[in-house]
Amino acid sequence: MDVGEYLAEGRTPLALSRLAALGRTISLAGVGTLKIPYRPPLDTGGGWVAEGEPIPVDSLDFGEVVLSPRKAASISIFSAELKKRATADIEMLVDSALRTDIAAIVDAALLDDQPASALRPAGLRFNVTPVTASAATDPLAAMRADLARLAGEIVAGGGSAPAYLVNPTQMTSFAFLPSFAYAVIDTPAIDPGTVVAVDGPAFIAGNGAAVVDASKDAILHEDTAPAPIVSGTPATASPTRSLWQTDTLAVRVILETSWGVPAGRVAWMEAVKW
Repeated sequence: MDVGEYLAEGRTPLALSRLAALGRTISLAGVGTLKIPYRPPLDTGGGWVAEGEPIPVDSLDFGEVVLSPRKAASISIFSAELKKRATADIEMLVDSALRTDIAAIVDAALLDDQPASALRPAGLRFNVTPVTASAATDPLAAMRADLARLAGEIVAGGGSAPAYLVNPTQMTSFAFLPSFAYAVIDTPAIDPGTVVAVDGPAFIAGNGAAVVDASKDAILHEDTAPAPIVSGTPATASPTRSLWQTDTLAVRVILETSWGVPAGRVAWMEAVKW
């Protein structure tokens, strides 16, 4: 299963999978680092030419969006007795819970303002200064002004079709618009009052592997910040659990993904009045 399929199957609405549907999806299989070129805004060549006159020659300048696979993962354990006696399939319930957890981790990183690291991709708001929200007291007037301002920022950055990402509390406001031409994605990963606009066609999603498996033989360090299971120096990880000895099972999900967007194709604001 790939990441796109895995994320799309979850019950939680995912910002990454819906945003990826508007742009390009690129396989990360066998990739260490992938560089995708793009044209910067206002970088044009050519022109009108009179009959018999020479055609203008210009070199093309390109920027780069760099994708590096990053891994999000989680493990959950439950007893063999629970598996035997549960009225529902406990493995399916755990799988659903893990999907929800991974969705929250991925979308939170997608929409924050943190830089890329060896652990995760950069958030869409990283190094992007917020624009000022409208001061209009009428919510509908403020909303129209805010959306137009964000769209203008995207177009100025070379984009063409902004997609708006909002908290569900802002999503209800779109019902008061008679029609709306652009995509709107609601997600609890965005704080109420914050709106992020992304040039949908320019968004690039890296699609890696998604693996869900189970074990009844592993030894685990039961901690949200686990350490290597060793003895001596460094200190022994504690507490540890043998699944075989305690008659328990563990379900693990691992997925690889990444994302990127050309510079200038993201705009955002906070403290909107609608």
